[in-house]
Amino acid sequence: MHAHPYVYESIHYNSDNKTKIFTTSMEFSGFHWHHHYELVLILKGQIDATVNAIEYCLCEGDFMLINSRSVHMFRRKQCDNLCLFLQISPQLFSTSKDKFYYFYLNSQDKQKMPENGYSSYRTFLAKTGFENIRPSPNKHRLNSYVYALLADLFDFAVYDIYQKFGLNYVDDIELFSQIVDYIQNNCCNQNVLEDVSKQIGMGEKSLYRFMKKYTGRSPKQFVIEHRLNIAMNLLRNTNYSIPYIASYCGFNAENTFYRSFKKETGLTPSEYQKKAFDTKINTDTKGYLPFLREEA
Repeated sequence: MHAHPYVYESIHYNSDNKTKIFTTSMEFSGFHWHHHYELVLILKGQIDATVNAIEYCLCEGDFMLINSRSVHMFRRKQCDNLCLFLQISPQLFSTSKDKFYYFYLNSQDKQKMPENGYSSYRTFLAKTGFENIRPSPNKHRLNSYVYALLADLFDFAVYDIYQKFGLNYVDDIELFSQIVDYIQNNCCNQNVLEDVSKQIGMGEKSLYRFMKKYTGRSPKQFVIEHRLNIAMNLLRNTNYSIPYIASYCGFNAENTFYRSFKKETGLTPSEYQKKAFDTKINTDTKGYLPFLREEA
């Protein structure tokens, strides 16, 4: 009935430059990780981003870099949004498999600002997005923007260098994937937390500490968040009644569902459903070209 968010994301790059560029409106990505580096620029509206258990509210014009293997999640705020994503293979960052670069690049971070400020990164991202939506993108121009951005990162941005990922971190990422995958596929079941503890052989307190470490949320909060995401999807795309959706998504009491839903979205389920039918989310980039043109 519904599609679950991913945990590990496999990226298929453009074969010529090891990158992938796209624009999309963001609803709820679910917590996930991937090997590539990812830059996101907000073209319209706002989104919440949680990266390594730290939460950020990104507004129009904000951007940030998600490092390789960082556990993260994106979620829409209470307004429509449009985001530009640039995903870059780690092969472009290092020729050594044992060397890992961790960059600090977030336009909201005033403590670790690059020596050259933030405007050049925003400009290169906008130029990349603008070129990519042309009828016939010039791959050489695209490559030049990507490599210029990378050059600025290495010359001016704050970063750490690690020889390689520790075994404990690799084991944690694999365990995290198992936990999240199980919860995402069973979050509507009443006993999902008891079941996942048995499935992975982890006690309640250990599970709580582990989830807080990587998501900033308790296991209960994590389950409710995914239940609400399924509910929003059903409200947008089906004619099911609200009581049915609340029950299907694992909420025992309808008032609990209403209270949790309004806290998350700022709307009651019926208000959300009406808004979804009145105005479908528009992922077309054409309406936001002025932003890209101005920055490019």
